[in-house]
Amino acid sequence: MQPSLPYSEEDAALLLLLQRHRFPSNAARLRTLLGGTLDWPVLLAQARLHSVLPLLTAQLQRLGYWQVPATVVAELQRRTRTRSIHNMLLVQELRRILRQLMAAGIAVLPLKGMALAEALYGDCMLRDCADIDIVVPKAQIPPVVHLLEAQGYRAQGPWEWWTTSPIHFEIALLRTPDGLRYDVDLHWGLLGGDPRHACAMEALWAACHPATVLGVDAWAMSPEWTLLALILHAARSQWQGLKWLVDIQEICWAWTLDWPTVWALARQWGWEEIVQLTIDTCQTLWELPPALSADSHPPPTWLPRFPTPPRPRQRVKLRILCLLFPQWRVRLIYVLRLLSTPTSGDYWWRPLPVALFPLYIVLRPLRLVVGWTQAGLRTLWRWRPA
Repeated sequence: MQPSLPYSEEDAALLLLLQRHRFPSNAARLRTLLGGTLDWPVLLAQARLHSVLPLLTAQLQRLGYWQVPATVVAELQRRTRTRSIHNMLLVQELRRILRQLMAAGIAVLPLKGMALAEALYGDCMLRDCADIDIVVPKAQIPPVVHLLEAQGYRAQGPWEWWTTSPIHFEIALLRTPDGLRYDVDLHWGLLGGDPRHACAMEALWAACHPATVLGVDAWAMSPEWTLLALILHAARSQWQGLKWLVDIQEICWAWTLDWPTVWALARQWGWEEIVQLTIDTCQTLWELPPALSADSHPPPTWLPRFPTPPRPRQRVKLRILCLLFPQWRVRLIYVLRLLSTPTSGDYWWRPLPVALFPLYIVLRPLRLVVGWTQAGLRTLWRWRPA
């Protein structure tokens, strides 16, 4: 491992436990840490914060919970039972949706979540999942929404309008049967704001193939596109949190990837710098295959890195926009659209009937100003003199 930050023993142990492909020197280092005086509540809190507790638990179980206090083992097992029930309900719902869409002749791709956990780790319980993500061709959005609405789902906002917006590439649907809650994020793209991304989705679908997902017939991305999809998601999140990065480093080790194809696609769609930055970020945390490590260098200083706590609501920075959209014209248009185009977040902030949707043109800037002001005040409070 090549740490560039002074990790605590708890953070170092967490990173080593999350990497299933460990070199002998790292395995010895892990045993030393586990045999020491780790502050287990701190380690577990860090794992929960970064949404990697399922993987941490699985790794400790593989080690026979060696040197783990009995109280910590009991806590991990309790959380595992709770998560297993939650994930199994999501798995059953995802299977039902896949069967219905495939029976209707609609190609559907499960994205992230339990499907990724099964494909990558061999166990759909090894990812912290809150919702169901699926990808369908954009032309199929209306029949998919109508089909899901017939099953009790409700789109969270005027989805017809959002499908025509160039910055949107997903809509949210919600179903609440018998006190349960199922959130479905329906995607038709991986990234919005750049006209080229619509063509990228055509290339993604061209590389897809029929597959059995969680025991159900569906479609699956190629390994190369799966990696790129995770990298783009990590970039949109400003590489915050370990959840996405640990999946990416696992793919680099566990799957046979055609790296010339990965880099060719990255160059074609303007994602080359994003891919390199993601690999470099992973390399500062874990060992990567030698072929990827040769030209790696530390990520830029402006990029928040572990153990910096992830900030899910942090606004997208200009630096990230510059990486996602190389052309200044595209960046400017995207920023203007971002400021003026209502999103599902605005709908959740102040739900309004569809007839009053035009009011969001005013409410969205107000919400952004309120959010930025609150973030600024929190920053000032953190940096106040002692």
